[in-house]
Amino acid sequence: MNIYCDNYAACNAMLVDRTAEQARVKGWHIWSGQVMGGDVRTVVLCPRCVDQGRRGLPAAPLVLEGQLELDL
Repeated sequence: MNIYCDNYAACNAMLVDRTAEQARVKGWHIWSGQVMGGDVRTVVLCPRCVDQGRRGLPAAPLVLEGQLELDL
């Protein structure tokens, strides 16, 4: 089965002859669930579209004077 990203008009991402499990292995996010209106929806996003929605996190703080390292 062919899998198309929900943002296909913008990103043109698709997988040919792949199952949902194979798409997930390649980084696609696919999930189904019930929305507030009661309908059941399936959302499919390619790796590029998933990354667009993430917030840019600030860089990790520098090591402070006197900070101890964790011994694992």
